[in-house]
Amino acid sequence: GFQVLCDLHDGFSGVGAKVTELLHDEYSRKGILTWGLTPVTHNMGDSQKNFYRVLNAALGIAHLSAHSSLFCPLSLSGSLGIKPQPPIEFPYVNYDASLNYHSSAVLAAALDTLTVPYRLCSSQGSMMHLAEMLSFSGRKSSPVLRTLLSDLCRDLQKLGTRRCASFFAAGVEEDDFHEALQDLRTLSQCYEMGFEADDSEDESDSD
Repeated sequence: GFQVLCDLHDGFSGVGAKVTELLHDEYSRKGILTWGLTPVTHNMGDSQKNFYRVLNAALGIAHLSAHSSLFCPLSLSGSLGIKPQPPIEFPYVNYDASLNYHSSAVLAAALDTLTVPYRLCSSQGSMMHLAEMLSFSGRKSSPVLRTLLSDLCRDLQKLGTRRCASFFAAGVEEDDFHEALQDLRTLSQCYEMGFEADDSEDESDSD
């Protein structure tokens, strides 16, 4: 299979989306695990760059999810939206979120642990098998996107497309953007409905 690590916050999200699309077309029977990377901290001084960051993330998540066996964001940032959130904290890990080599070490440890099932010579597992275990009910994105996608969609809806003129002028079609936004909204609602259904089933079982 193929493991793809791709930035979401810049133009590499588009490159990664095209790579996964080509891999999916040529090797449809192989597993494609895609990890979307975003920095912990962002430069909030430039509102235009921050706006582009959110647009790149939205388009990247929609397209990478569509062409991957499993897509999962890999970041210690508390949010993908416009407003910054505090970095993720761990009870037994002390790291400086402003240092890339600190945050990258935490993510590398998580990725190393998660991919053990198909990296060991003695293991019978594969990337496709791992993707099937993690993406239950045929969903190609991890459940952690439930909150992230909802917040991201909400931010984009508030901003509208009038501020996107220069972004669309760079080659992004407005129709593609609206389609990606709809995909994000559908995916977030899918997880919301799925979790509500699971909760209701658990409550009925307990009764």
